Amino acid sequence: MIDSDSMWVANSDDLERTVASYQSNQAVVLDTEFVRERTYYPKPALVQLAGAGHISLVDPVAVTDASALSSLLESERTLKVVHSGSEDLEVFQAWLGCPIKGWFDTQVAAALLGYGYAIGYRNIVETFLGEELDKGETRSDWLQRPLSDSQLQYAIADVLYLEPVFERLYQEAEALGRVEWVLEEGARAVMGSQNASYDCRVKIGSAWKLPARGLLALMELCGAREQLAVSHNKPRGWILDDQSMMQIATALPSSKTQLRPLLSDKSRGAIRHVDRWLLAVSKAVDAPVDQLPEPVAPPMSAGQRQRMKLIKQRVVGWAADLNIAPEIIFNKSDYAMWVQWLEGGTISIPDHWTGWRRVLFTERLMHEFSRGE
Repeated sequence: MIDSDSMWVANSDDLERTVASYQSNQAVVLDTEFVRERTYYPKPALVQLAGAGHISLVDPVAVTDASALSSLLESERTLKVVHSGSEDLEVFQAWLGCPIKGWFDTQVAAALLGYGYAIGYRNIVETFLGEELDKGETRSDWLQRPLSDSQLQYAIADVLYLEPVFERLYQEAEALGRVEWVLEEGARAVMGSQNASYDCRVKIGSAWKLPARGLLALMELCGAREQLAVSHNKPRGWILDDQSMMQIATALPSSKTQLRPLLSDKSRGAIRHVDRWLLAVSKAVDAPVDQLPEPVAPPMSAGQRQRMKLIKQRVVGWAADLNIAPEIIFNKSDYAMWVQWLEGGTISIPDHWTGWRRVLFTERLMHEFSRGE
């Protein structure tokens, strides 16, 4: 049983007073519990706040005005500390939609300080504090009221131990001049959550098999699915699954009779929107040639994979010298883009290749390898 100073916040006035108590802190620890199995948008079920050892559990089901929480998230004076906070960002963006400042992710900090990539909360708490945490309530019903004692203990633990973990990571990052690196990554994560989109060319691994007109059909289908998922607040896969989209984009059906056999059983509501799918296909079929997209690049050749391996070896070596987890520097898509650039292709430099990566990695790679060779 966790013994902590915690408070249940179930109305707007209490939330305003609670937020005011954290405003003078250097940092406030955050976590969220939510439910999204049956919806497009996550339903916020609980927000945990912690600072100076004091914990508040905010009930979004009961709080009718969460503007005080928005003001805390927007404040540049107080760091918002999370661990693996991408889903928390989704919750806040869907629920509050406010510009979040000072996002400090301890999972990112750990990677930038040599503790490994994507280290889980349980692992980092055990490594730093010697505490073993129970994750038994991860998939429980967080919208039920009242919450069970085990749910409350779980929710409290998610922020109680993160505060001392943050303090240690912050001190280490400050000593190495890497606090701004963590905040830079946090700002990118916030921006990414605000501009989140589903790019079927990237998300669907077999999209490279489609010719240009089929690819346009896939993109049109994806756009129609997104509109329906948002308007009905249902998961994308419930509207139309990726397998069905690929089958439709490959066959380019022109009638309901041709289209229906292409719908898999995974899409619960796909049959209700047959006209939308046919309209998406017809737009692609009727599109002039100059409006067709560039095909998706096929899987790499053996030579390209070898070049990628050499690039990655350089990055891994430089990362080891700096005691940084190499996975946080560039991902697989980045390395594919590096190969494209080195072969003389035209690319748009991603934003995350700038900032702290620019001198340490991006410019070094550009000097290390010769384009077009």
